[in-house]
Amino acid sequence: MMWTLWWSLVGCGGGGGPVEGDYSCLDEISAPVAGEEVTVTYEVRGPTDEETYAGATVQLFADGDVTDECRPPCVERVADGAGLVDVTVPRGWFAYRVVGEPADAEDRRMTTIEVGAVHPPDDAGFLNALFDDSMRAIFSFARGRPDHALAKAVIRGVDCTETPVANLRPRVFGPDGTELTDLVVAYFNRGEGFPGIGRSGTNQDGRTFLANLPEGEVRVELWGHRGDGVDERFACEVVPTEAGAVTTARLRPTRRDADPVCSSDAGVDAP
Repeated sequence: MMWTLWWSLVGCGGGGGPVEGDYSCLDEISAPVAGEEVTVTYEVRGPTDEETYAGATVQLFADGDVTDECRPPCVERVADGAGLVDVTVPRGWFAYRVVGEPADAEDRRMTTIEVGAVHPPDDAGFLNALFDDSMRAIFSFARGRPDHALAKAVIRGVDCTETPVANLRPRVFGPDGTELTDLVVAYFNRGEGFPGIGRSGTNQDGRTFLANLPEGEVRVELWGHRGDGVDERFACEVVPTEAGAVTTARLRPTRRDADPVCSSDAGVDAP
């Protein structure tokens, strides 16, 4: 049952080959300018459409800046009995936190943060609520020993058309700028075992799972080659992390207005 829940979320395949995608906008795109406020009713739900999170506490960060406490301009909302919550934020990117349940709760959900979410969504919208047991099961097959008291992240690499891209390899740098060498990466792959142990690239759905992250702001880069063997960086974003929580982020092609730590003279040397 647990694998069924995650199959639709993580996809399968990929890893180890050339990067195929539309990266014609590399270093040219910018974050969207905030537009007028729009109200959308979102479902707060787990990995499948059938499971909603009734009574979930949702914190909305219209400016995309996730803070430890929900203080203005952050606003807090509680989902109704059907797991629905009305969200009013400006058009563009925003961030949110779904607060997890106590450790003794049945079917415990972790605190989930998402940054760079698109509002309003192109299709039916939902806010992520992730299960603690599911995340532990995923990382039980990863190379290395995850410490679940530390932060985790689910990263999805997409190209200029927002299409998921496989074979992107993550490099992660801590708040002090040092590259993390004890990172635990979980990779799902049907063709070579489920999950694929020891692989580190994004799968066909563009996703990779990261554990043993420090708390704070970490720089996540996605690297790969286009078949010529020349390693290059395709994405770079600063992602907020919290101990015991999961951050989800969509990594788009590197932006010209990215955080200064992603500039052309910061951390772009191939490993």
